[in-house]
Amino acid sequence: MKSAFGILLAILLPGLVPLGCSDGGSSIQASDSDSDSDSDSDSDSDSDADSGTDSGTDTDTDTDTDTDTDTDTDTDTDTDTDTGPCVDPVAGNPLVTSPLTVVLPSGTTVNTYVLTFNEDVFNVNTTNITWTTITGSGTMNSVTPVNATTYTIATSGLSDGDSYTLSVGTGVEDTCQNALTAAVDISITVDGCADDSFEENDTLATAPYIVEMTNYSGISYDSDYYEIDVTMGWEVLDINLTFTDSAGNIDICLLNSGGSIIVCSMSTTDNEYIDHTVPSDGPYYLHVYGGNCNSYTLWWDDLYNAP
Repeated sequence: MKSAFGILLAILLPGLVPLGCSDGGSSIQASDSDSDSDSDSDSDSDSDADSGTDSGTDTDTDTDTDTDTDTDTDTDTDTDTDTGPCVDPVAGNPLVTSPLTVVLPSGTTVNTYVLTFNEDVFNVNTTNITWTTITGSGTMNSVTPVNATTYTIATSGLSDGDSYTLSVGTGVEDTCQNALTAAVDISITVDGCADDSFEENDTLATAPYIVEMTNYSGISYDSDYYEIDVTMGWEVLDINLTFTDSAGNIDICLLNSGGSIIVCSMSTTDNEYIDHTVPSDGPYYLHVYGGNCNSYTLWWDDLYNAP
């Protein structure tokens, strides 16, 4: 019976290998080599590490890897630096140093005025530089910086006899925001007269030399100066200036060699005359002025000064 039972087990459980049988009722020993090697120990490798005895310890670990990092950074870069009071390179308010009166020659249609200041200035633009027409139709086209002290002002559409005022406003300021103390007006006119042959004789230094007993023709608009030379013993001067007063009044003065006035003739009628004895021989000057483009003829002579 036992041998038949063993054979049956071998058939039904081919994994069992009979270790031996004996007729004397020896027991059948079987070694179950099943990989489970049952020993009431559950070798399930469940992550709970059950080993037949549930230790009740759950080794599951939930790790929250979400990380909320606030990378917003508010950095206040405003810097309030107190540098103290402004140090003005040129003390006081700025000044205009360019000419305040400009007479352009006849025939001028365009011009560039050079505006200068005694220090660096700012806000020199068409807001603070204005152009006012007195007579004429000329216009100011642009204000251009050359550097911080020099600016050019371009004008066009000018014609003879025109008159304009170029104004520099108090919005012009220096480095320390010191403004012009008052607006500065610059007179710009266009000579309405054609130059005569003696121009430019507007100063003593440019006065041409004229000889006695000769008629000299001129046009009076600005100052005209002439140099004469008086001979020793002939110090009595006879000077005639001929013109028509209704076309523009003209006056004349006799000056010494230093430019000081000796005597003048200033009537409001046609022509002017000077009859005067000078203290010595040597150079003297004649100054003709006025006239508003009126023409004139100048003549002079020195006469014998009888003792």
